Amino acid sequence: MPGGGPDAPRGGSILSRGGRHLLPGGPSGRRGEVFYDLTWIELTFPCEKGPIGGNNQPQGVIIMSESVEFIKNRAVKTISAANQVAADWVWPEKSPAEMQTQLHGIIGDTDATPPVVGQEEIVATAQQTMLGSRIAWDAGLDQLHLWTTQGLGMARIKYRNQPLQFAKLDGLTAVGSSREETLAEALEWQTAWKKLDPSWAPLPANTLVAFEALRDQCAGDLKTHYAAKQSDLRDETNTLAALARDMEDINEAWYADVCRVFVAGTPHGDMIRSTIPTTYTPPTAKPPVPPVG
Repeated sequence: MPGGGPDAPRGGSILSRGGRHLLPGGPSGRRGEVFYDLTWIELTFPCEKGPIGGNNQPQGVIIMSESVEFIKNRAVKTISAANQVAADWVWPEKSPAEMQTQLHGIIGDTDATPPVVGQEEIVATAQQTMLGSRIAWDAGLDQLHLWTTQGLGMARIKYRNQPLQFAKLDGLTAVGSSREETLAEALEWQTAWKKLDPSWAPLPANTLVAFEALRDQCAGDLKTHYAAKQSDLRDETNTLAALARDMEDINEAWYADVCRVFVAGTPHGDMIRSTIPTTYTPPTAKPPVPPVG
C-alpha cells in the first residue's frame, strides 16, 4: 500500500535564486540597458549606438536564465512520472493531462488543433521585432552621426578664415557614443548651421532640410517605435516568467505529495526519486579571457 512520512522531501526551489545574465556588448563597447529585473531572470540588452560604419547587427540574443530550462525539464519528467503512477494515485490538484496543458502554455503544442503557440515562441517573436526596431533606429542614428561629422568638419574648413563665423562652431563636437549624445550633438550642429548659412550643403545629399528631417525622425518616430517594442517584449517576458513560476510550483508541490504517498524503497518511490531532478545548479562561470598583447 502507498505510504509516506512527514519528512518526505519537497524538492529544491530555484525561483528565489538570482542570476545576472548579460549580453556581450556591441562593436563599440556600448553600455547595456537593463529593461527589467525579475526574481529569477534578468535580461540585459546592448542598446547604445554603434560606431559609424560599424556592424549594427545585434551582438547577441536574449539569454534567458538557465533555470527556465531546468523547470521545463523537471516538468517533463514530473508529468512522465505522474502518468506512470496514475493507476495507483492521481494528484488531487492536477491530473497529468492538466499538468501537460500547463507546460504547453510555455513550450507550445504543434500537434493540437489549432496548434498552441507557447509563450517562449511569443517572447522570441517580440524579441526579434524589438531588435528590428532597434536596428532601424540605430541605422538612422548612424546616418545622422555621419552627416554631423561631415557637416561640422567641412564647416570648420570652410570658415577657417572667417573668425566671426568660425566662432559659431566653438564647443561643437561629433564624438558621441550613445543615442542621446548623438541626438544632442546633431541638434547643436543644426542650430549652428542655420546661423552660418542654411543654404550651404557639405554634400549634395547632406542639406539642412534633409538633416532636420532625419534628426526629427530619429528623435521621434524611430525612438517611439523602439520604446513600444521594448515594452511589448517586457510584457511578454513577464508573462513567461509567471508561467514558469506556476509550473515550478506544480513541480514542487506534486513531488512533495508523491514522496509521501510512495516511500523510498518501493518501485514507484524509487522511480520518482531517481528520475525527477530536484536540485538546480547554475552553470560555472567561465574564467575571464586575458587581454591579447
